[in-house]
Amino acid sequence: MPDAYDARYSQATLALLGKQLLRMAGNPKTRRSILNAHRENTPGFVMPPDVQIQEMREQNAREKAADKLARETEKSNERLEREKAKLAKRYSPEQIEIIEKEIMPKYGISDYEAAGKLYAADFKPAAGSGGTDRGTLFGATWTFPDLPGLLDDPAKAARETAFSVIDEFNRR
Repeated sequence: MPDAYDARYSQATLALLGKQLLRMAGNPKTRRSILNAHRENTPGFVMPPDVQIQEMREQNAREKAADKLARETEKSNERLEREKAKLAKRYSPEQIEIIEKEIMPKYGISDYEAAGKLYAADFKPAAGSGGTDRGTLFGATWTFPDLPGLLDDPAKAARETAFSVIDEFNRR
């Protein structure tokens, strides 16, 4: 049954195009693209078994990769939830929100523990406020300890003093 191409093209041109199409369909580099184009233009066309098997293997590989990515994402999310739960023991929900929305994006990290440490470093109270630093608590001047025998044998004097302190702790 003649179609529109029989009238528009000579038999020699159609034969040449047919040969070229057969060459491309036989070339491993162009086979799939030619057969996919033919499938697009021909309803009901069934791919040859070798191409079907190759497509099936590629689909299986894509599914495996997607499953692996989903498992890794789930593990990562579980780890993040555990880290966030640890952080919740030390910080309030408002502080955790600051850590998540300001610290983590600013430094480009996804580790809650590290972000908590950065938050603590950025927002810890200044030393000396409230009179809690060592200088104001114990006095700003220091006197040299008066230990018997310190000048004669410093190691022996330090050892004996340490043992006496330990004995005192043990008695309590």
